[in-house]
Amino acid sequence: MSEAVVFQGLNALDFEEIRASVVRIPEVTRRIMEAQQLWDASEAPHFDLFNFVASEDRVLMSNIRLKSLASAVVQVGLYERYLRFHKAPRFFVGNTNGDAAVKVAAGILTFAELVTESPALKQLRPAAPLQIADAPILSGIALTEYGAYEVTKSEKGESAVNELTVDKIDPDKIIASLVEEHEVRGFINVGPGNLLYRPLEDDLRTAEIQVLESVDLDPMLAWFWGGMRSRELAAAQ
Repeated sequence: MSEAVVFQGLNALDFEEIRASVVRIPEVTRRIMEAQQLWDASEAPHFDLFNFVASEDRVLMSNIRLKSLASAVVQVGLYERYLRFHKAPRFFVGNTNGDAAVKVAAGILTFAELVTESPALKQLRPAAPLQIADAPILSGIALTEYGAYEVTKSEKGESAVNELTVDKIDPDKIIASLVEEHEVRGFINVGPGNLLYRPLEDDLRTAEIQVLESVDLDPMLAWFWGGMRSRELAAAQ
């Protein structure tokens, strides 16, 4: 049975409960610290990424570029956590423009490239103040595009990445094409929360296709959701 990991993108950290939990995961903390080091080595204004991820909603929503980078960094950490107990999947789905955690997972970008090439860092010059405002900053934000990648290995163990031909605008169509054309029978959400393809979730389960959260598959993260379950978070979107 083929599986696909789905990276939930920009809105993965929209709930304070989620943010309070993810920063307690060692792999996430390590990636935030690594991203902070890369940020500090650049010429961008000082910025505390850990405090930003753990901040209240008003602060997180105040700068979309920073939120996008933070979400991607956290998702890379969550994917690494997933790999502690599971083998790497064959298929990867996620946003492909902006800060794309899916490209790090598929081996297209390094984590350092994700951070140093992020619009959040590249577009902040030393003379420009870092903008944390009451109203979201949306200028220059492009329409999100999605993609899917297949990673295969040769007999010598060498990996090859193939970008699949899919609808770049509609995540539901990407998920459907993976099921119909590539016989994917399991989707692992790294986000968390079923944000990209929620309208398809019931149909997938009816077809006996697994839809799971990476944190739910981790035997050491039983505490993660606290009093709020993933389905309740998804329904609130």
